[in-house]
Amino acid sequence: VELLLGDGTGRIKARHYMSGRQSGDLESLQAGTYVNVFGTVRTAPEVHFAVAGMSIVQSADEVSYHMIEAAYAAVKLQKGRTEAITPSPKKVPGAVENEFSPPKTEMPAAVAATSELQAESKTSLS
Repeated sequence: VELLLGDGTGRIKARHYMSGRQSGDLESLQAGTYVNVFGTVRTAPEVHFAVAGMSIVQSADEVSYHMIEAAYAAVKLQKGRTEAITPSPKKVPGAVENEFSPPKTEMPAAVAATSELQAESKTSLS
C-alpha cells in the first residue's frame, strides 16, 4: 500500500507492505483517516517512509499529543544545544581562578619554635 502522510509539518510518501492478517485490520482505511505509523526513512529508490507498523487512531487525544510532540521536537532542533547539560559555575569578573588549593609551604622557623614550646609545655603539665 502506498500512502501520502501529512502531519502539519510536511508530507511524505509512505510504503507499507502488509500480510494477509494485517490487511483485515486496516480495511476501514480511507483518505483523511488519522493513523499512527512507525518505521524508517529510506532514500532508495526515492525518499519515502518505510512503514513497519500502522494502526488507526482511536481518540482525538492521540492527534493533539502528536501535534504537541512535533512542535517540541521542531523547537529543539531549531535551537540546538547551546549550553552544557550540567552548567559550570558562573565566573565572577576579576576573581582569581585557581582550580586547586595553593601548594603547602614549610612553616617559618619562628612559628615552628613556638609550636614545639607549646607541645613541650603540654607534655610537662600532664
